[in-house]
Amino acid sequence: MNGTTLTLGLMGALAAGAVLGRRGSAAWAGNGYGGTLRPTVYDAGEGAKVVAAGGVLHGWDRYAQLVSEAYMRAPKRTLEGERAFRSLESHIVSMFKRIESKVRVEFTEQDPYASAQQMNRQIRRTGTLKVYAGDNQPQAWSDPEVNLMFRAVHDYAAHLGSMGRGDIRHFTYKGELQAYNKHLNLIGPSSLGAAALFTEVVGQVSHYWHTGEFVGQKVVLMPQFNHVRLGEVRGYKISDGDLVPA
Repeated sequence: MNGTTLTLGLMGALAAGAVLGRRGSAAWAGNGYGGTLRPTVYDAGEGAKVVAAGGVLHGWDRYAQLVSEAYMRAPKRTLEGERAFRSLESHIVSMFKRIESKVRVEFTEQDPYASAQQMNRQIRRTGTLKVYAGDNQPQAWSDPEVNLMFRAVHDYAAHLGSMGRGDIRHFTYKGELQAYNKHLNLIGPSSLGAAALFTEVVGQVSHYWHTGEFVGQKVVLMPQFNHVRLGEVRGYKISDGDLVPA
C-alpha cells in the first residue's frame, strides 16, 4: 500500500482525495469476515466526530471504532508483540524476494499511485512496481527497509493478488480489510505472524478510518479481535448487522 491508501505502519502520506468513503455500498461481511455487519456509511474521520457529538456508530463503522480505541489503549511494545512481529518480518522478507522475481521494484520519493486500478495498469504496462519510500515507520523491524518491503508485499500480493488469483482490492476501508484477508491467507491464519499482521494492518487502518488521523506503529497483539474472522469482537455479538455487548 502506498501514500494513496489508508495508512498502516507501512503507510505513506495520504494524497488528497485518495481515500473514498463509499456511502451506501453493498454489505461486504459474510464468509471470512465473521457474521454480517452493516456497511460503512461514514467517510474517513467522520466516525469519531459522530461519537464526540453523542452519536452511536453501527456495523463496520462501529468495528473501526472498537479497533481504533483498543489500538490507542495498547502499550507501544510487548514481548508477545515482538515475537509475532519477528515472525511477520521473516514472511515479509521471503515474500519480497518472490515479488522481485516477478517485477522490478522501484522505491520512490513521490507517491506513485492514486488508486489500485492505476497501480495495476502501470505494473502490467511497465513491469515495475513503484513503492512510496517516504514517511517510513521502521520501529517494528530489524531494518528500516523491511517496512518498505512490507509496503511492496501488501500492494502487490494483497491489493492486487498477484501472487495468486483474485480481484483488485481498493484503497478504501472495505478494500483494506479484503486485502488483509488475502495477505492473511498468504502468511497462514494460524501462524505466529498473523496476529502481528492484524495489528499492523487492521489496527492502523481502523484507527485512520475512525479518526482520520495517522497513528504511530505499535508492536503489540490485539487478541480481543478475531484476526481470522473479521468483525468478531470479544464481549460483543453480531445482531441485525450490528455489534452489541454480549
